[in-house]
Amino acid sequence: MINFYEEKVDQINVFTVKADKKELSIYVKDFDAILNSFNIDLEKFIKHGEELQILLNEIVSVSKLFKKCLLVLNQKECELKDATKNLNSKIKTKYRFISFMSFMKMIKF
Repeated sequence: MINFYEEKVDQINVFTVKADKKELSIYVKDFDAILNSFNIDLEKFIKHGEELQILLNEIVSVSKLFKKCLLVLNQKECELKDATKNLNSKIKTKYRFISFMSFMKMIKF
């Protein structure tokens, strides 16, 4: 599977070298034509990407909380009940934040 992607990257690099030799203004015109043909809203696309990045960051932080809790439990530095309560409260807080952000997005549209 990795070889497949390496071949595709090599093909793209070959095309890029050829494209760099030509005038860029030709490609700018082509890009504008493609945007007009497909009616692509780049600002909306970028905004959606930023929203996905925020969600990804929240998921990563929740997984870090799980990792910390498991580490503490493995080291036997606290009891299971205390660690579970702490983790649950943090997860609930993150869930409320994500729910609130989703609600705000619905209101905007």
